[in-house]
Amino acid sequence: MKNVLKTMLMLLLINFTCLSAQEKKPIDIVDSKISWLGSKSFDIVEHSGSIKFKRGELLFKNSLLVGGEFIVDMNSIIDSKYNSLLTNHLKGGDFFNTEKFPFAYLVITEVNYKSKSKISLKADLIIKGITNSIDFDIEEQPVSETDYRAVFSIDRTKWGIRYGSKSFFEILEDRVISDIIKLNVLLSLAKDKC
Repeated sequence: MKNVLKTMLMLLLINFTCLSAQEKKPIDIVDSKISWLGSKSFDIVEHSGSIKFKRGELLFKNSLLVGGEFIVDMNSIIDSKYNSLLTNHLKGGDFFNTEKFPFAYLVITEVNYKSKSKISLKADLIIKGITNSIDFDIEEQPVSETDYRAVFSIDRTKWGIRYGSKSFFEILEDRVISDIIKLNVLLSLAKDKC
């Protein structure tokens, strides 16, 4: 009888652990991706690249997304053409100052379902120690219930990144850098161990 109770207790504990783990689901930082696109002189010249997550997790309640927190490794930012001069400039004081601010943070503060697979989010985005609220949509990918994609834009000047901005400086038109950075984010949940 004691062995049966002990076995039942162990099974309950295993099931409880699996149920608890489903509430807070970490992302796979290898499969999850952030792509960025910036432009110069009114979209005549475009630059693109990527940044990596350090870690992140989505929070679920009754299988519905209710929140999430992410840390982005700003030192991982690269230009897609592997232009080291541009990459170093982006890491420097004119842009993200990654030596002083090595990480950016995003915390989901509000979730509203537009449909079963399209979700409207409000989040706090912290870059260079400055917090601003942003709104964007995230979609569950039809081919995988563990992948979510978001495509949105931010105005870099709200985080004190003013280099080359016509909004703050009188600059020749061919040297103007757009204030808008376009982001394409893929969140891939880590495989469930349970």
